[in-house]
Amino acid sequence: MYYWYTSEPAEECGSYIQQDGYNIGCKFTKDKIREFVNFHVHRIGINGSESVFPPNQTFQLQDQVKPNPPANLTVNAMANSSISLTWEAPMIPRCLQYEIKYRSNKDKDWQTEYCNEQTKFTLPSVNPDDLYVFCVRSKINDFCGLSHLWSKWSSHIYWGEIITGYSQSFGRRDLLLNKQLCP
Repeated sequence: MYYWYTSEPAEECGSYIQQDGYNIGCKFTKDKIREFVNFHVHRIGINGSESVFPPNQTFQLQDQVKPNPPANLTVNAMANSSISLTWEAPMIPRCLQYEIKYRSNKDKDWQTEYCNEQTKFTLPSVNPDDLYVFCVRSKINDFCGLSHLWSKWSSHIYWGEIITGYSQSFGRRDLLLNKQLCP
């Protein structure tokens, strides 16, 4: 595989990523990565044969970013019967947008909210007798790139009454055993 930026000579990949003896990607050092500039790639097929992919492709690297999931979710009760969900951004917060999924033990369907840049979501008017579950994922917002790649979902976090028996939506077994409850 060869790569180059517009108006620069092509370079061969210096550190291939391999799987089953085949080169499937290339590792780049930080000094080789430039944003908002066309990045060209020329792939060579196995043993010099034709590739099933187009031999030449052009990207802008900021459009190929898949962030890590948000971390350290916390939920706090507010004085006005609302709850506040906060999390840590996996990278520069101003470049991210978030999708928040939540539901209570009385809800069949997930509710979805979106927010840009801020790492906080407030759910107004909650029932203190219900159990709520939240999870968050992130992606690069349109101000910093055109990536359509969402992160994986964060670990889920609960707020509310502890379930001691089985309920319709998610029961005790889910609370104790399910490590990835979010969609």
